[in-house]
Amino acid sequence: MFTLRPCQRPNDFAAMIALTNASHVAEGVEEYETVESLNHFLYYPHSDPDHDIIVAEVAQCVVGYCHTFWRKQHDNTIQHYVFMFVHPSHQRQGIGTALLRKIGERLEQLARQVEPNLPHTVATYVQEKEKAGQAFAHRHGFGIVRYLYEMTRPLDALPDPDHYPLPAGVELRPALPAHDRAIYNARREAFLDHWGSSLSSEEEFQSWVKDEQRDPSLYVVAWSGDDVAGLILNVISASENESSGRKRGYPDPIAVRRPWRKQGLATAMLVRSLHRLHERGMTEAALSVDSENPNGALRIYERVGFRAVKQVFAYQKAITPKPGGS
Repeated sequence: MFTLRPCQRPNDFAAMIALTNASHVAEGVEEYETVESLNHFLYYPHSDPDHDIIVAEVAQCVVGYCHTFWRKQHDNTIQHYVFMFVHPSHQRQGIGTALLRKIGERLEQLARQVEPNLPHTVATYVQEKEKAGQAFAHRHGFGIVRYLYEMTRPLDALPDPDHYPLPAGVELRPALPAHDRAIYNARREAFLDHWGSSLSSEEEFQSWVKDEQRDPSLYVVAWSGDDVAGLILNVISASENESSGRKRGYPDPIAVRRPWRKQGLATAMLVRSLHRLHERGMTEAALSVDSENPNGALRIYERVGFRAVKQVFAYQKAITPKPGGS
């Protein structure tokens, strides 16, 4: 018999990391949760860890958890995100359904409290290998709204940056603390026409600035005068690489503002990012892309040697609070 309760931070974290990784291994998913990634995930802006994380336990052992946070989208909707993991040894025992029902009560509460006059939706992501997760999502009323690709490239035989010049009037400059606001704003603006893009807030900006995995010395930022034209905020997670036995870097996110699109800037920045990651000892690069990206990002990534290694399904459904709730 299992029980549900709020998360006890940080005492539950080790068990949550272990069960997440066990779930990934069972499904053949090559992702690794770490203390850093879990902290970033659970303390995301617009998340209240005391109410938005539900834990399932059996005999005082954590065997599953569900977490939600929300964002206000550019289309004037409130999008909630739900992520759930159940240890493989405790699946098919009703734990996932109970967690989803409990977090659903929280979502209905939030839909009544957070700008209730706007439409509210809930989204989650399931990888193509996670057949049980796909069946679970369909069974609970979610429908696929987007297809994403995870792509990788070995960091050998890299293209020559000289073959991919920057557009006229554009130059690369080191990312300094004084540039943080301009870089953040440029990133947000560049993603305005992307599915799932959210409005910026001071809370999200401060969370990004304080992110322990940020390393501005890895960034590739292109400037045109005083304006940020494009950027790639490269990331290397030492803890993830240690856990996985890989040497992987992420040239992600990749953003080009509208006035500088269709001029080869994204390709030029990406090639230079691959060299930068290689110089830091990485042997592989990985990124994700929306298959319906309006700017042809998939073709750009394939052109510089990235290949899709897995597909991720974005699921979504509407939240309709029951009348009379508090």
